[in-house]
Amino acid sequence: MWQLKSFAQCALFPALVSMLLALQGCDHLAQVQTVVSNAVSDVKHDVESLLPGSNQTKKEVRMQNGFLQPSHSQPSAKMKDSVPDQEDTIPLAATSWSGGPRLLMAVSPVDANGGLLPAQRLVVDTGSSTLAFCQSSLLEEASYHETNYISCNLYNPGGSFTGYWGPFVAGQLHAGGVTFQNSFYSIMAQEAGMPCRNGIDGIFGIAFRQLDVAYPADERPDFASNEGAQCPQAVQALPPPMIQKLRNNGGVEKLGIYWSGQMGEDQGMLYLDDAAVTNEHYDKSSMLGPAVLGEVGWYDIAVQKITVGDQEFTGFGCAPSSGQQCIMDTGTPSLVLPPQVFDSAARLIDFGESATLTFWLPGISGEAVAVSFDLQALSNMGALSKGGQGTNLILGLPLWAFYYTVFDISGQSVSFIRQTQVPAPQETPSESQPIQPTEPREPPLEPTEPSQVEPGPFQPFQPGPWTPIPRHEPGSLPVPESPLEPFDGPFDGPFQIIFEETANSSAPGEGRRMEELPVHV
Repeated sequence: MWQLKSFAQCALFPALVSMLLALQGCDHLAQVQTVVSNAVSDVKHDVESLLPGSNQTKKEVRMQNGFLQPSHSQPSAKMKDSVPDQEDTIPLAATSWSGGPRLLMAVSPVDANGGLLPAQRLVVDTGSSTLAFCQSSLLEEASYHETNYISCNLYNPGGSFTGYWGPFVAGQLHAGGVTFQNSFYSIMAQEAGMPCRNGIDGIFGIAFRQLDVAYPADERPDFASNEGAQCPQAVQALPPPMIQKLRNNGGVEKLGIYWSGQMGEDQGMLYLDDAAVTNEHYDKSSMLGPAVLGEVGWYDIAVQKITVGDQEFTGFGCAPSSGQQCIMDTGTPSLVLPPQVFDSAARLIDFGESATLTFWLPGISGEAVAVSFDLQALSNMGALSKGGQGTNLILGLPLWAFYYTVFDISGQSVSFIRQTQVPAPQETPSESQPIQPTEPREPPLEPTEPSQVEPGPFQPFQPGPWTPIPRHEPGSLPVPESPLEPFDGPFDGPFQIIFEETANSSAPGEGRRMEELPVHV
């Protein structure tokens, strides 16, 4: 369309100038320029009115069920002016939610006129793959293509009811200087216990497609109450917005994540592609790795051993396909350790001994990569938690307070760059108050006084397995052959309340990966 309009302008302008100059002479050049400008504007309007997507030939129609038909309008000038010059960076904020730190990204859908809707603050989560907005009014306000799929997720098996459901749509999104074209995302029609309060407006999962599961919108499950609710059989694994963006750019696919370790605005940054290795936080001379990175849904790692001081622990069996995940997850506000490792670390800290906690990862070169933390610094942050049965190992958000990380998607590796200063994050009660867990937890190793200023001993918890893919192994679902094409027709009828059945649901009290953790901050 733009090529045709440019041709019309370029071809008509010289012809009109020659004709008018010949008739009037060069003495009236100012008048000639005015006439030419008006003529070109009229011709441009006529040409545009004949092209697909113009306001003259294609108008957006709002269906009776409230969803928008596909919009092909171009972004408005206002929207373009709001996008920063840096096209490969997204600023991140940090806040406290449910007792622990979270990274937030401001994401704006596009409205029917091509402008940006108010930014929604989403939790940045490398442990999931779906982008889901809490604000259900976006079903009416945003412009998108409809699909025949829904997203449904149920967390916290055996515990308090937590989850959401909503339609999958495909549309344009903006975050920082990055535009996500034709991206699949969900809008929650109903939610319970999700990050949809205290200034948080949803979740942005930036893991791989195996976790971005879609269900048919026309299959309605049969359940009488929230307990035992199930999703229908999953039929698709949709490309997540972040991974789709990286792979659409071509070339090396890199993702850099930085967090200062402090709370507040602009305390973190997400870098795409070359920007991941050309920013101030990347220092190749101090880089650890690259270590081997798996891509079976999660950003999974293989932990060969863990050392706590002079003690060594092995046999973690990191294998996502068998349910033994060892993952790097910004959506978890602590480092979740196997029980025996946690107990060893807790004893050393209780005794006041200085020690190092080290995770040994297989390197791309064959040499082990040692990712180390000072135990006292972790204790001051309240950054360690004790995993329960079925929970393997999670390197949660505190990892990024110590290391800037670069994920090389195409190279299947991850590199760690130690930060020169490791601040202890501070709680910001005005932004978010922790949600008290409804299920009983294990008591702390030793009781702490409520008025205690310094962080006391760790407060362990008992999370259950985090397996967001229902009833199938990662990689077993197909990807749409043409994900960028418009979909056939709207969803049929009102949506039912549908949730994801979490595999390996087990004993009561076993929580989810994003459990409201009793973490000291």
